[in-house]
Amino acid sequence: MVFGSNNFSDIQLTDWPQREKSDALTVTVANVERVAPDLLEISVVAPELRDHQLVGPDEFFGLLMPGPGKDYVPLTTTRVSNLRAQLAALPDAVRPDLRWYTVRSLDRAAGTLSFLLVTHGVSDASDTDIGPALRWALRVAPGDTCGIYPANGLWFRREPKPGTSQLLVADPTAAPSVAAILEFLEQFHPAELAAADVVFAATTNDEFEPGLVERWQSRVRSLALVTAQQDRLLEAVVSELRSHERPESVWCCGERDLAAGVRRFAVQEWGIDPKNVTFSAFWIRGQARG
Repeated sequence: MVFGSNNFSDIQLTDWPQREKSDALTVTVANVERVAPDLLEISVVAPELRDHQLVGPDEFFGLLMPGPGKDYVPLTTTRVSNLRAQLAALPDAVRPDLRWYTVRSLDRAAGTLSFLLVTHGVSDASDTDIGPALRWALRVAPGDTCGIYPANGLWFRREPKPGTSQLLVADPTAAPSVAAILEFLEQFHPAELAAADVVFAATTNDEFEPGLVERWQSRVRSLALVTAQQDRLLEAVVSELRSHERPESVWCCGERDLAAGVRRFAVQEWGIDPKNVTFSAFWIRGQARG
């Protein structure tokens, strides 16, 4: 994350970070880099990003991508309550594909934004078992255009004071969000890092940013890296959580079964009020990834 209080509309962030409806931005791909064996970092640039402010550290956006063999056609307006319905009404020839990603960094001075995309071990864009975003990412090149639709964040400071415990659980698709949350706390509310527990869950270490675990291991209260086969990952995470003290809030995102399972454990076994548990499914096992 490129820091600076002017990157955020609110650095206190004591309520759910929401953005007023905005139009999609047409952006140009500036760089595509494989930062880990199964992780791509894609950077885009646009003049409008110099004025863009994030509503929260884990802000997500809609990535609007042209289909194979098509050029991106900018949308005239996206200030609607249902973006998917608007896209569905477009002719096939101009309809972009839509997937959601987390902002990993924003450099307002340069007008650039970057995000991370897990490739799940796939390297061939012609693979029939992958989704539109991964297919696009494996063939996109600097100079290509696409769109981003700024949306909201999920995380906020529920009890904004040092000592308030929080648990962050993420698989590789949600790890960029956790990294951004920790960076936000380190920059603006460093005393709260000491009460943060982090659990990263994965089938392989090849899908994480290099140095992610090492960077935060000594800065948070605890950090665990849980590895298991995908169908055993929730079980392994719950086993890890049983060794933790009950936190005051939980943020859990990633594969649907993992996120929902952690929420269920937090509510049913720890007795945490559901309103203090944030969870979101970033992808669904058994469906096309990306």
